Amino acid sequence: MKRTRSIAIALALMLSSAQLCESQPAQETVTRIAQSLSPAQAATGGYWLIEARGEVLLHRAGDEQIKPVSGNTQIHPGDLLIVRKGATATVRCADGRTWKLPEGVSGALNGCPMPNNQDPRVPTLRSPVDENSPYIISPRQTALLDERPILRWNAVKGAKHYIVKVRNATGVIWEARVNSAKIAYSGSSLQPGGEYQIIVRADGNLAPMESAIFLVLEKHKAEAVRDKLQAVAQQGLSEPAQALAKIHIYSNDGLFADGIETLETLVFSGKSTPAVYQMLGALYDRVGLTQQAERYYSQAFNVGS
Repeated sequence: MKRTRSIAIALALMLSSAQLCESQPAQETVTRIAQSLSPAQAATGGYWLIEARGEVLLHRAGDEQIKPVSGNTQIHPGDLLIVRKGATATVRCADGRTWKLPEGVSGALNGCPMPNNQDPRVPTLRSPVDENSPYIISPRQTALLDERPILRWNAVKGAKHYIVKVRNATGVIWEARVNSAKIAYSGSSLQPGGEYQIIVRADGNLAPMESAIFLVLEKHKAEAVRDKLQAVAQQGLSEPAQALAKIHIYSNDGLFADGIETLETLVFSGKSTPAVYQMLGALYDRVGLTQQAERYYSQAFNVGS
């Protein structure tokens, strides 16, 4: 599957109008969330579809319709472009670079350089993962609120158990043996501001050892995030609108794992929309899991078509 580049910076831009004030009426908040495309347009005026030959379609973020598109069209974070077989399309990025879209569904800015807006201690992994390895799903390249997180990784075919370790700068601080691809961390509480690594190995060396870096948010930042989340909960918003507001809060502090969990809860409950799938694609791409990202981008297209 063709590797996509991250557009997760689009998440913060696409949701920039979702920030809530405690005094703001709930209906006004919902309206601002629904109209979140406008700030994205203002903030990313340098992205253009400069060529479209053959059947090229555009699905605007927040728009229920998918329409044919021609060259010389401005594009925005969250937009999806669909290149039919035999067609070609080229996007010019804000820095002047161009990239030719592959056939199929792509996030509109996937091929453009991504500004790095996360904690510099957490690297962004862009190398493809080995789909037959116990690659880390969560926490992966993210900050966390929870000091006792759930650890998840890819299940390896034939593996009967896994060895899971968490380490900090001084060495391994917790280790467990488990027969499933998920376990709750049960060691000493992880320290606010601490940097950690999760390591997973399948039994019998069936696959390469996998690891990922994560952080625990500093105490003052975590308190600020919780205050904002509480304010959102008091707005009386619908579940989808509340999720959008939470994603904006999470993304500002690099809490990508919390964002993914929030959106996937909507998906599993049958309350997802094309925008939810688009944002999930952006978040998974942000943490380096491009296969999951592409799956959600495609689902966004299928739901909207």
